[in-house]
Amino acid sequence: MRKRNTKQKGFTLIELLISMAIIAVLAGMTITIYTINMTKFEDGTVMSSLSQIRATAAVLYQNYDDYRYVFCNDTDSPDCVCANSEIQLLCNEALDNTDEDIIFNINDDDSGFCMATHLKGEDSYYCIDGHLRAVQLITAPDKGSGLCKSNCTNFNTCACY
Repeated sequence: MRKRNTKQKGFTLIELLISMAIIAVLAGMTITIYTINMTKFEDGTVMSSLSQIRATAAVLYQNYDDYRYVFCNDTDSPDCVCANSEIQLLCNEALDNTDEDIIFNINDDDSGFCMATHLKGEDSYYCIDGHLRAVQLITAPDKGSGLCKSNCTNFNTCACY
């Protein structure tokens, strides 16, 4: 006499649903972590680009004794237009990784400058200046006075505060 094979092959519907639920939870966690890390990466790129601009500006200042070669246009346009091609590349790299414009101010006598932009992950601002400072600011840079001034008329007054 032959015995019937009572073992069934395959998975039950409950087992499949539980597996799918576990995979969905893991995928959700992965996407969240990816988004957080991508924001940190973009902020790091912005900070690195602005720091490289600061270092390049210091070299240009040593060579020309003013910051006119550091000057970049009002970055309301999609790209930075700068007097120096290396600074322009770095400015565009920073602009590609931030969600706001880059504030750029230079003294009337070309003796100082400052640049600032928003960081996505920290909800703060990163500012560099001709004093070789790099500061992470909690509040938005004030275009009128203070932080990264736009009315930089006195000698070397553009600065991050």
